[in-house]
Amino acid sequence: MFWFPPRALCKDPSLIIQVWEAPCHTRGHLLFLLHENPRLPAETPFEDLQRAALRTLAVFTGDTLFAGGTGKFFEGSAAEMAKILMRVSNLPSSVKVFCGHEYTLSNYKFAAALEPDNGLVMERIRNVQQLRRDRLPTLPSTIGEEIATNPYIRVVISKAACAKIALLLNAANGTRKQEGEPDSITVLSEVRRCRDENVLKDKIEQMFDQAK
Repeated sequence: MFWFPPRALCKDPSLIIQVWEAPCHTRGHLLFLLHENPRLPAETPFEDLQRAALRTLAVFTGDTLFAGGTGKFFEGSAAEMAKILMRVSNLPSSVKVFCGHEYTLSNYKFAAALEPDNGLVMERIRNVQQLRRDRLPTLPSTIGEEIATNPYIRVVISKAACAKIALLLNAANGTRKQEGEPDSITVLSEVRRCRDENVLKDKIEQMFDQAK
């Protein structure tokens, strides 16, 4: 078993493992990035390794980022989670996302309730349902899929998605539309609260359970 100091890089013969600090779900939460080793000499200085052109293969996100969702903000804030999600979303779209739990279908039903006009979310739901019928895992996802379908990421990186989701949440909560552009951190916090408190339960049942 190995312990990697925060922000460090550790190499094995075929991979470079990079560690990112991700405090929010818990204060000590870490993400592990796997990069293809570009055949750098073992004695390569740490500074040179950081500047090397690495091809990222996967990110292990634990309880920070799930397929279509995030972990609860137990020991952190929406601002901290937003910073993490922004950083993760800047990874190449082909990078595979391995998370700590498989909540895929329930997460995407919630995502569909937030963005009922997002066809990519509905397509993802159909694919996940088929995988479950075939008794296959619904993971990993990819960064590209998360950018297109994960409402927590979309609130942070897309002003249009943030405004649309904020409007829906105002209606769900019976509150008036706020003047001006919605604050992404506030909307992210509200998305997490609605998920935690099952605020959209009735809408999700109307969209999916009653359609069976």
